[in-house]
Amino acid sequence: ALDRKIDTLRLAECESLVERGKQYLREENPFQALGRFRDALALEPEHAWATNGVGEAYFHLRRLKESREFVERAIELDPTCKDALFNEAYLDLQELDFTGCLEGLDRVLAVPPDPGRLGTREALMKKLQEEGATAGTPQEFWERYADSVLVQAGDLRPVIKGIVDGPGWKQEFVRVTDHYRVMTDISQEYADLMAERLELIHAEYERQFSYQKTGERKTRGKKLVHPVLVFEHRKDYADWFTRVLRNPQLAAQTGGVYVSMVKHLVFFKGKTFEDTQLVAWHEAFHQYLDHYIARAPHWFNEGQAEYFGASVLPEGRKRVEVGQTNPWRMNVLAALVRQGRLPAAEELIQRDAATFMGMVPKQDPRYAGKVLNSPVENYTASWALVHFLIEGQRGRHEKLLLRYFKALSDGATHAEAFDAAFAKVRWDQMNAAFAAHCEWLLQRAQAETAGTDVPPPPR
Repeated sequence: ALDRKIDTLRLAECESLVERGKQYLREENPFQALGRFRDALALEPEHAWATNGVGEAYFHLRRLKESREFVERAIELDPTCKDALFNEAYLDLQELDFTGCLEGLDRVLAVPPDPGRLGTREALMKKLQEEGATAGTPQEFWERYADSVLVQAGDLRPVIKGIVDGPGWKQEFVRVTDHYRVMTDISQEYADLMAERLELIHAEYERQFSYQKTGERKTRGKKLVHPVLVFEHRKDYADWFTRVLRNPQLAAQTGGVYVSMVKHLVFFKGKTFEDTQLVAWHEAFHQYLDHYIARAPHWFNEGQAEYFGASVLPEGRKRVEVGQTNPWRMNVLAALVRQGRLPAAEELIQRDAATFMGMVPKQDPRYAGKVLNSPVENYTASWALVHFLIEGQRGRHEKLLLRYFKALSDGATHAEAFDAAFAKVRWDQMNAAFAAHCEWLLQRAQAETAGTDVPPPPR
C-alpha cells in the first residue's frame, strides 16, 4: 500500500512538472521548460507526455536532432500521444519534408478526440450554437471543449496539401543550388539568375552569422534547401495565397514575403529585376534566421533583412556589397532625425512585437511622455541601428550583435539576450554615436544622389 501511495505521488509530481514545463513554453522560455520536463522524466522515465515535452523544448531551441529523438521515443511509449504525433509532423515541416508532414498530420487526425472534447472547428461551431449565451467567453469555451491538437492539425492539413500539390503552373522552371530550390513560371533563365543571386546573399548571411563567427555548435538536423516561389504576375501570387494559405489579405499587403508557416519564400516579378532582388534578399534573411531562432525580436529580424536587402552586386563582381543605402528608407530616416523621433537604441531593441507593429493604443500608460513610432518608422530605425552596430565607429559594436544572436540561438529570452549582449553598454554614448551615424547615412545618400564624394563616417 505504501509503494502504491509513493507511485501515485510520484506520478502526480511528474504531471505537475509537465504542466509547469508547458507554461514555460507558453512564456517562450524553452530553457526553463526543458528543465521541468527533464525533472518529470527523472520521476517517470516512461512518461510519454514528459518525453514529448523534452522534444518540444528542444524544438523551440532549434536543436532538431535531439527534438526528433525524444518525440519519436514518446510515440513509441504511447502511439496515441497526439502532441508527439503533431510535433513529429511539425519537425518534418521545419526540415522541409512537406510530404512527411502531410502524412504525419493524417496520423494525428486518425486519433479520436479526448473524451468530452471536439476535434474540428465545425463541431465546435455547432456546439457553440447549441450553447448560445451559456457558452461563456471564447477562451473559456475553447478550453472546455476543444481538442486543440486535432483542431490545429485539421487547420494545417489543407495548407500543407496545397504545398505538396505545388503552385499549379502550366510550365514550371526549376533551379536547385546548395541552399535554394527556386521554382517559377517565368523562364529557366530567370530561375537560374534568381537562384544564383540568392546564393550570393546567403554567403553574406553566413559571413555575418555563421557557426564559425558565433561559436555555435548546435545540432540542427538536416541540411536545408529552402523553397522559393517566384510568380510572373501579381494576380497569380494573390491567387496562390487565397487557394493555399487562405489568406488573400497577406498577398494584398505584400510584394513578397517569407511565409514561416510553410517555410516558403514567395514573391512576384517586379517592374525591374533590382526591385525584385531587393525583396528576395530581404525576405530570404527571414527564411535563413528561422532555422536558428524560433521567435526573433522584430528589430533584429527586420533590421537585418533591411540591411541585406539593400545590398548591391557591382558589375563584373562575384561578391555582394552589403551595407548600402536603402532607397526605401531614406525619407523616413530624414524625418525621424529632423523631428527628433529617432528612438533610443535600448528602447528599440527591447520593443515587443505589438509595439513594433503599431498595435498599442496611444493612450497606453506605459508610453506616457514617450515617442510611439509607427511600424514604418520602426523598420527604418531598425535598419539604421543594425547598420550602425555592424559598421558604425569602425565596427566597434559588431561583437555585441553577434553576442545577441548567439544568446537568442542558444534559447535565451529576448530580455536575457539583451542582458547578455548589452549589459555593459553606456547608452548615453551609444545613442549619441547612433544619432551621428544616422546623420552620416543621410549625408551619404545625398552625396550618392548628387554624384559627389561620400563624406567619411564618424569615428
